[in-house]
Amino acid sequence: MSGSFSNYELHDFINNESFVNWVQHPSAEEETFWQQFQLDHPEKREIINTARRLVDAVKINEVALPENEVEQLWSTIRSASNLETKVRRLWIRWAAAAILTGISIAGGAYYYYLNSRVLIQSAMGMVKQVTLPDGSLVTLNANSKISYERNWSKHPEREVWVEGEVFFNVVHLNKNEKQIKNEERFIVHTGDMNIEVLGTTFNVNTRRGETKVSLNTGKIKVDLKAVAKKSVIMKPGDVVEFSKRNQVYKHSQTNTQKLSLWTSKQLLFENTTMLEVATIIEETYGAKVVFKEEELKRRTLTGTVSCSSEDVLLNAISASLQIKIEKSADDKEIIISNQ
Repeated sequence: MSGSFSNYELHDFINNESFVNWVQHPSAEEETFWQQFQLDHPEKREIINTARRLVDAVKINEVALPENEVEQLWSTIRSASNLETKVRRLWIRWAAAAILTGISIAGGAYYYYLNSRVLIQSAMGMVKQVTLPDGSLVTLNANSKISYERNWSKHPEREVWVEGEVFFNVVHLNKNEKQIKNEERFIVHTGDMNIEVLGTTFNVNTRRGETKVSLNTGKIKVDLKAVAKKSVIMKPGDVVEFSKRNQVYKHSQTNTQKLSLWTSKQLLFENTTMLEVATIIEETYGAKVVFKEEELKRRTLTGTVSCSSEDVLLNAISASLQIKIEKSADDKEIIISNQ
């Protein structure tokens, strides 16, 4: 049943009888269901919290208002939640109506909702693909997140904030970079860089205290926040790295396709130590890697390995290096030892 709510937006929740009953007169069964739903769908928590505030606003005023005015209040809120383009006019109406109905809290909650960011996260061990409002395709590696303005079309630029590792395939709005308007710009923000895109495919990785941008196709401009007035125009094959720890900037060339192999559920290792491999496993699957023998950390792995699942990856590494890899009973540790 929870799957049927996974595509719900604000107006869907406040029009749903089960949801309204949970907010106003929750039974033990409904409480269990909706709490579990939020655990299963953390990306819906913000919408649910806003919907609850709207429903609560009606509940607070039901005692003071005649039945016909309560229904009118419901109609106002439901209409508002369906008409995002009229938010300014509705906000003014709600503010004026607050004197009589006391729903300024609800109006403020909805106004805040429209002006907040959409947050999309990928779970441990899962790659997630999403399409942005402009049609650009984004692939999130495991344990990563992006956010963008909910009212996307109303903002002067297309902006996305990134944590973790994300691959972008950005839609061209204007192929002539000299004639690009503000609303056609696409900017990716990390803690260390602003990346302006001119229609392209590229990978962004913000893990391990570093930000690494690799360009597959097209053209992008990278502004390094920590390096005054430092901008880099990247071309295909370029990699730009910045170490937050050392404040060191590096610009190099490589086969950038290999850096985004994870989007096709593969990992490329080139004389990679098992200590480095362990870090990748921990970031991707959330389990702590424990080496029984110290020398195993220095063993190296070379080749392309499938990472379609945690077990497939671990079995491939085990077979390649002739080592033993097993999980703890609670799945919180991955234990590596000699056979």
